[in-house]
Amino acid sequence: MKSLYNIILILLAAVVFTCCKKSDYLQDGGVHTPNTPLSAFDYLNQHPGKLFDTLCVIIDKLDMKNEVNTAGTFFVPTDYAIKRFIDTKKLRRDENIPYTLDTLVKEISRDSLAQYLFKENVSLGTAPTTSTPITSVTNEVFDYRKVLQPRAGESWSGAEVYYLYLTKIKGSRDVVGVPPPPNQTDIAVQCQTTGIVTSSGTTINVLSNNHFFIRF
Repeated sequence: MKSLYNIILILLAAVVFTCCKKSDYLQDGGVHTPNTPLSAFDYLNQHPGKLFDTLCVIIDKLDMKNEVNTAGTFFVPTDYAIKRFIDTKKLRRDENIPYTLDTLVKEISRDSLAQYLFKENVSLGTAPTTSTPITSVTNEVFDYRKVLQPRAGESWSGAEVYYLYLTKIKGSRDVVGVPPPPNQTDIAVQCQTTGIVTSSGTTINVLSNNHFFIRF
């Protein structure tokens, strides 16, 4: 009987220990900081989620590390966006002619990637709620703004939630209620992560995974 009692005590201790481990996330880790000691390129290259490996290869092959590290803001396409581009190219080619990353790098220009770079520092915290024009370092015209998200019916918090959007302007800016000319519909892309401040001075805003690389 004593042995059974000791076993029960051991099991109870294991349950308590497990519960404590699971509740570690409730502990306050302090104030979040958006700053990283890494440069913009190194931050992307060392990302633990490996979300920018292909992008970093492209940056390296185009010899654009300096441009990335000295930009005010980099709206970053993920590897998913690049895969969408490559997959579309593969569908349009002869199946016996492979379309590789090297093929992509040869086909695009430095300006293709530089359109994501801006002189100004843009982040969700400072973005207005109205569309604000901004020009990339390649003189491509964009708008940016933060958009209030609909509150879920079962939301546990009454706090307002905003997402940062970058919009590529095709031709002239679209006017609500007026159909744009063919192939000139502005394309808005939501940012999934915003306001990462790198040691090189570049602010990183990561575009959603469903973005279409360089084509918007």
